[in-house]
Amino acid sequence: MSRGGARAHRGRALRLAFVATLATVSAGSMAGAAAQPKASAPTEQRCFGAPSRDTVTRCRNPALRLVVSPTPTEAVLAPPSPCVGDKSIGLLYPCRFGVGETVARDSVALVGDSHAGHWRAAVNYVALQRGWTATSMTRTGCGFSMATRAEPGPDRTRCIAWNKDLRNWFRDHPEVHTIFVSANATVKVLQKGAGSQFVARRNGFTRAWKLLPRTVKRIIVLRDVQSRALSTLDCIEGAMAKKRPPGTSCAVRRTSALRPDSQASAARSFKRARVADLSAFSCSRRLCLPVVGGALVNKDRTHMTTTFAKTLGPYLLRQVATFGPFPGERAPSAMGPTGSTGATGTTRAEGPA
Repeated sequence: MSRGGARAHRGRALRLAFVATLATVSAGSMAGAAAQPKASAPTEQRCFGAPSRDTVTRCRNPALRLVVSPTPTEAVLAPPSPCVGDKSIGLLYPCRFGVGETVARDSVALVGDSHAGHWRAAVNYVALQRGWTATSMTRTGCGFSMATRAEPGPDRTRCIAWNKDLRNWFRDHPEVHTIFVSANATVKVLQKGAGSQFVARRNGFTRAWKLLPRTVKRIIVLRDVQSRALSTLDCIEGAMAKKRPPGTSCAVRRTSALRPDSQASAARSFKRARVADLSAFSCSRRLCLPVVGGALVNKDRTHMTTTFAKTLGPYLLRQVATFGPFPGERAPSAMGPTGSTGATGTTRAEGPA
């Protein structure tokens, strides 16, 4: 073999040896990775979200101390809880969730503005457990109320028409015996006389409930959730970067975060109404936490994340159970509830603003 051929032969041998070494190292790394247990998603960890503040069955998980799920950026883009769209009726955009109609023990509805819509994940949990088929009818900026929005323009007119369509819908659906309602506690409405905004809003809700047909036998008011301060988002991101617990580091005073709820006040003096108040799962007597058990509470200033709402489901069910037997609820069918109609259906957002 010539001197040049010998050098080429040695070069090929060295390259082959190098490739073999890389393959051995890569295989070892893959084997090591396979041997490592896959980390569970935050939402699957023990005590995630509302359970971390359950006073009945106490739950603590130090691994969630620095977790924020979803992150503030992810929360803005997260889809709402699934709901299968029905045919629109006037300004109503009904969609279905809960169990299928053929096996349902009863029919319920979730109505109100976007502050009702963000409760759908929690109400869905209750519907699945109780065997209810549910209809969601929400519209941004329009509470289920006879009070008129203070803002002039087409939105005010649409809210009045939407409320009328909603009352007609209940008249045409006597099978619905229970409704869940919620609304933005700070919306401005027109006032008559020298009364306060709180009283004007409360009277508007009461008047709307009185116009419901008697087939609606129970109204469950979901107390409005906390709002987020403008500085909270930056605080959470700063806490994440500095490895500090964002929940306690970025807490806001309860008096500024959790506003008095006129709809809950109206329910306490209305015979058919009950109040479900889950504020203790994000607020103490002094402070409201923006992150609870690793779950981000607010997706924006005033709306709850679907992630946190899901974790409230069992506790909403617990409160609902204290309201006693539900009117119209029948014994389960032989088949029993068979899951959510919205689990694999098309998600429909709220009606146009």
